[in-house]
Amino acid sequence: MNDFLDNVGKTLNGAARKVAKVSSDAVDLTKTSLDIKLDEIKRDNLFKGIGCAVYGSYKRGVSTAYTDDVMVLFKLIEEIESDIGEKKVKAAALKNKKYCVRCGIILDKIARYCHYCGSKQSPLSGAPGSEPCGCGCETDPCTCESETNPCACGCETDPCTCGCGTDPCTCGEKNEQE
Repeated sequence: MNDFLDNVGKTLNGAARKVAKVSSDAVDLTKTSLDIKLDEIKRDNLFKGIGCAVYGSYKRGVSTAYTDDVMVLFKLIEEIESDIGEKKVKAAALKNKKYCVRCGIILDKIARYCHYCGSKQSPLSGAPGSEPCGCGCETDPCTCESETNPCACGCETDPCTCGCGTDPCTCGEKNEQE
């Protein structure tokens, strides 16, 4: 009888742990989704601030629209968009999903190819549209701040004919060799 009760106790304990884990994940997902929405609101308010600053510069007769106050807003927007990307990746992981490395569509975590654009997926895809860079830093997404992301060749032929080794070429720029 004690063995039976021990087994029942272990089973109930295991089930309770699973329920606690699922509850914890649901709370984390809710918090992350709320954080994303709040960051999107902050970003949108900064967009409005940019509009006001640019228009103010115009009204004052300043020849350039990119004054220091606008550049500060640009930098804040970049930081918030980075935070949003990280939180979206976290939310996708909590849902057992990931983002396509090329087009950013949400996929099942085990997807080997994107059902939308056909791109081969790495086992752990990064933020939406975070295709590996061609600069040689081999980070995904690229963090070297090179302007060669995602491909260093500079052409837009498919397949790539400039010799960069990317097939299909995904850099999105004109081929300078043409």
